[in-house]
Amino acid sequence: MAAMRSKTSKIFAWIIVVILVVGLAGFGIQDVLRTSGKNDVIRFADQKVTTEDYVRAIQLEIRNLSNRLGTPLSFEQANSFGASQMALQKLLTAAVLDQAAEDLKISRSDKALKSSLKANSAFWGVNGKFDPARYKLILQNMNLSPEAYEQILRKEMSRKLVLDLLNSEVIAPEDSIELIFNFINEERSFDMLTLTKKNLEFEIDVTETEVRDYYETSKDQFMQPVSKDISYVFLSFEDLIPKQNVSEQEINDEFLSRKADIDSPEKREIQQIFFQAEVDATVALEKSVTEVTAFNSLIVDRKLSDNDINLGEVTSDLLPTKAAQEIFSTSKTGVYGPYETDVGFVLYNVINVIPAISKTIDEEYESIKGELASYKAEDYLNELITHVNGKILEGFSLEEIANSTEMNFGNLKFFEGSELPSFARTNMFETAVNSATSLESDLVLDSANNIFSVRLDKETQPFLKKFEDVKASARDKAHKKKLRLELNNKANSIIESTNNKDITLADFSKSSGFQVEKNKTMTRFDATDSLPDDFAEKVFSLDINSVISIQNKEKVHLVQLKNIFLKDLNLEETKKIKNDIRDRLSQSLSADISNALINSFIENHELVVSQKAIDATIGRFK
Repeated sequence: MAAMRSKTSKIFAWIIVVILVVGLAGFGIQDVLRTSGKNDVIRFADQKVTTEDYVRAIQLEIRNLSNRLGTPLSFEQANSFGASQMALQKLLTAAVLDQAAEDLKISRSDKALKSSLKANSAFWGVNGKFDPARYKLILQNMNLSPEAYEQILRKEMSRKLVLDLLNSEVIAPEDSIELIFNFINEERSFDMLTLTKKNLEFEIDVTETEVRDYYETSKDQFMQPVSKDISYVFLSFEDLIPKQNVSEQEINDEFLSRKADIDSPEKREIQQIFFQAEVDATVALEKSVTEVTAFNSLIVDRKLSDNDINLGEVTSDLLPTKAAQEIFSTSKTGVYGPYETDVGFVLYNVINVIPAISKTIDEEYESIKGELASYKAEDYLNELITHVNGKILEGFSLEEIANSTEMNFGNLKFFEGSELPSFARTNMFETAVNSATSLESDLVLDSANNIFSVRLDKETQPFLKKFEDVKASARDKAHKKKLRLELNNKANSIIESTNNKDITLADFSKSSGFQVEKNKTMTRFDATDSLPDDFAEKVFSLDINSVISIQNKEKVHLVQLKNIFLKDLNLEETKKIKNDIRDRLSQSLSADISNALINSFIENHELVVSQKAIDATIGRFK
């Protein structure tokens, strides 16, 4: 059942398109990109989004993606998932909603704003209620004034109100639900006869004339694309690192300078709850069988979140003196206190003991040596770039530069489909080749810190390869073409025979000796790894008892449809799948209605998205 629901989820969006042909492609950002000198990424009516807003939005998307994937992502990695585009889309949506709220005179009242602030547990004091002093302190740490924060909060609340108006519930039509359910669960059974070269009465051979004819009639398959003869000098940063001289004294000095950061003192992971009076804490602990149970009950009773109680992993110097002495004198977890503090009395719940870490120079030796070598390689590389670029300006050739430096000289033939070394398969190298001239290019520093320069020695326009040079390839292609033709002829003769005699493939196999796979079944979405991509599409276009031939490279499949039916599901499975379809269809229709309303609203205001500001912002991450 889980597999069935998973499959439903994966194919549902495609089904909706097939059945309903609805949906919008977003706000059409590409249609409004402008080259603007302004510092604003987005300008929509009275709303503006600055480059700083865009930077923060991208950083948030990177953090969100990293959390979802469970590993820190670089900008390049996150952007491969569309981080910058998602951030831009969200900022645009917010700008549209803000303008909609202004146009419709929608704004949350001061009373609603105050209620939201008081309901935020992050601003509660030790008494479990809104604490103005704590509120101001938290905002101060965020570099926000109360006025600025409340303006942001009011906008967010107003946007939600606009969305609530747009997101009216749409009830999915039962006929559509039934149609989608049947589409997903339709299953077909068929017999299949597969023809290969073994089923032909003769060997397939091609004559010299046929090979030549194939070459002459399929010249596009034997064209040599535009090619460039490129000379280059290249130096790998990774190869440069081991060549750097790092002394024992340098490693030892670096270890000592890092000692405080490498070593880690003993820590405790602690939760805390505050009380106004010591007696309140003592009484609270006595209400349950164990102090830990009492502590957890307090969390529930006060409706405290993890952010409210988690102190994190702390060292002894961050706790009151008495608490530090008691908690760090033992390795036991559990509840300690109450202890007096400047803001009342506190109970500490120690949930984990983190031992101290003290590393030796032997443990860190290779790591430190590698880092120091890397730093020296970077310094050397910077000096080399300046030196080589100077030589290029003086007119030195790549060959002369290679002879006088550690850079490696080589030649490449660059064309579509050419086999290239790994360093030449990067976008930066390809860009350099595409813009190369007969003069040596400036040194390019790529994303892996490798450096290179290129020169165009010769450019050859597309030409037809000589017959003798591609004769073996032409023979192979001509042979496959002839084999496919004969297999299709054989398939057509079998189909004609079954039609004339009004017999099935299974009947034909009995008299002819062909092997038929009987009663094979499939749905539209079953994997067909060894079959053509359009196999399911063709099977689901058949009428019962009709026969079709399907080409599969050097095979031909004869398929006869036997039956059409729905998968045999129990009532519970059927109900769950239909409910899933109903929910997703309703959400999709609601989203389409909302997008239609928003797009209509956009048409009444000028929208400008500055490509220059976008490029500049993204450039800050590189």
